Amino acid sequence: DVIVHEKTGEVVRLWGVNARPEIVNFDPVMLDNLAKFLAKRGVNVIRIHMPVGDIRGVDDRAVASVQRCVSAMKKQGIYTVVSIYFPLWIKLNEKDGFGAYKDQHPFGLVFFDPQFQAVYRNWFQQLLTRPNPNENNTPLCDDPAVAMVEMVNEDSLLFWTMKPYENIPAEPMAKLEAQFGAWAEKKYGSVDAALAKWSGQTVRGDNVGEKRLGILTLWEIINRKSPRGADTAVFLADTQRKFYSEMQSFLRESCRYNGITIASNWITADAKLLGPLDKDSNTVADVMDRHGYFGGKHEGPRASYMIDPGDKYNDRAAVRFDRQEGFDASRRSIGTPVFDVQYDGKPSINSELNWTPPNRFRAEMPLLAAAYGALQGTDGFMFFALNAPSWDGMLTKFSLQTPAVIGQFPAAALAYRRGMIAPGNAVTATLGRDDLRALRGGIAQTALDLDQLREKDIPTDAESSPTIDPLTFTAGAVAVKFADGRSATNQRDLSQLIDRKKGIVKSVTGELTWDYGRGVVSVNAERVQAATGFLGAAGKIELKDCVFEIKNEYAAVWLIALDDQPLATSRRMLLQVVTEESNNGFVTTGEPTKTITATGAAPIVVRNIEGTVTLRSTAARVTTLDANGYAIEPAAAGKEISLQASVIYYLIER
Repeated sequence: DVIVHEKTGEVVRLWGVNARPEIVNFDPVMLDNLAKFLAKRGVNVIRIHMPVGDIRGVDDRAVASVQRCVSAMKKQGIYTVVSIYFPLWIKLNEKDGFGAYKDQHPFGLVFFDPQFQAVYRNWFQQLLTRPNPNENNTPLCDDPAVAMVEMVNEDSLLFWTMKPYENIPAEPMAKLEAQFGAWAEKKYGSVDAALAKWSGQTVRGDNVGEKRLGILTLWEIINRKSPRGADTAVFLADTQRKFYSEMQSFLRESCRYNGITIASNWITADAKLLGPLDKDSNTVADVMDRHGYFGGKHEGPRASYMIDPGDKYNDRAAVRFDRQEGFDASRRSIGTPVFDVQYDGKPSINSELNWTPPNRFRAEMPLLAAAYGALQGTDGFMFFALNAPSWDGMLTKFSLQTPAVIGQFPAAALAYRRGMIAPGNAVTATLGRDDLRALRGGIAQTALDLDQLREKDIPTDAESSPTIDPLTFTAGAVAVKFADGRSATNQRDLSQLIDRKKGIVKSVTGELTWDYGRGVVSVNAERVQAATGFLGAAGKIELKDCVFEIKNEYAAVWLIALDDQPLATSRRMLLQVVTEESNNGFVTTGEPTKTITATGAAPIVVRNIEGTVTLRSTAARVTTLDANGYAIEPAAAGKEISLQASVIYYLIER
């Protein structure tokens, strides 16, 4: 697993957040307050995602900020993941000495250019080995509070940004072409022999005299399948693997870092053919990582990072498997980024996750992550991103510190971190390297094409689906192993768990139900019972130890034991309820595609809550709590709890 506590030997599940540079650079008092705010809500990991230098060298102030942040979080029992390289943070020009770049990002350069790698490695070495004045000069490489070091954020030689002579100029391309020539020479004996094997197919960059071989575009590799295309894809994946392997050694030896490593977290230009090759290259590191964002269509000049008047968007609910255009009962997409694939027995995390606004169905995210992350054996979630030292004032594109999201962390983090929801395996697949390296769309590869499934309709019957039914991800964990030979699958019989006519999938553990027909997901475990989605139309949600009857159209409700006892006998429980949130004064026109006429302002407002929660066992004392967990009203007693319009938390005691 990801982390084992050095004293107790217990596995640590990570539930956390991402910090932007402006957060990390807060003064010490603000940083301490932020750490306390996060720890109180169950966060036990923060991902620092920021550069600590540029091509000229290391920024001492940035290094000091990271050191200060690690120390502040450590005091509150919070681990830190370090992420310091993202090609979008850098723009190169010809004067920088890496080639004829013209104010361009160095996509792919870190994987093959020794000159650029030297600059990049210096950032890690300086950050990890410098004495930390906040920790008695103990460097980060020796600090167990540094949970993981991430090598590369969102870059790959197998993604669309890999464009020879466009994104990568001629000078660095010559280096990559020489490496391809050496690779081909090792495989075929000579560059001439490789060209002969490829039926004389030539591309720009081929130079037999200099033993260089050009790189086909990814579009050609994917769409014009050829021996040269397959070899090019394998070479690019091998180049990545070599880089990750060498970087792993560099972190261990030159940076003296013996902690956990992440290779990358990105996707490829084709999840079916290139995706498994990319994942295989990532297994050199200790942890497999991924990113996932969920939302409906959002169109506007700055829609990728801002919400503006005039923007058009569609609300989208994962509980119904809505497509990006919104709800359509006849066409549903499995587009849910909490679904995971376990590769080669490696720990798996999602280091960037969010249901991005504008979208009124955000309250489902914490429950889906906690419940299905636990079911699939996911080892950590880091939600993106922190904007302030406490609550957000208003919803922006990546808001996190809001009532519907971090407001649900107390129950979500507790259930996830304490293992209150059981894991369960549904299928094991073998990805044969013979298939991968020949670019054959093997059985298992097609089934594990999650990125493409996200925008495809769910098959209406199992026979028309891939060998691994995409609904498997709602039933249990999907485990994959890379091995020599051909691909194969070992699918558990899920016919008793998947009801396509009603649109219901039960988990192999019996604790979770995904009713996409009605748009309701429920958790029915011993120590936690919860539901999210369109609860108003669902009527009574009957669970083992409680009954939810919510009148709001859409909401999330949790009942969780605070003393680790079954809910039937627990003496201290938390009841947590939230509905929809919006900026004060947010106005739209149109339906289902909405046009924003006013983005509104602070504060964030929550739709009044209506309904009851009934305990099946003995009556209990109920105390209403404010947003920070402090008592509002004296305790009342009873089995039926009438929800108050503006209360999210209730302490229940027997």
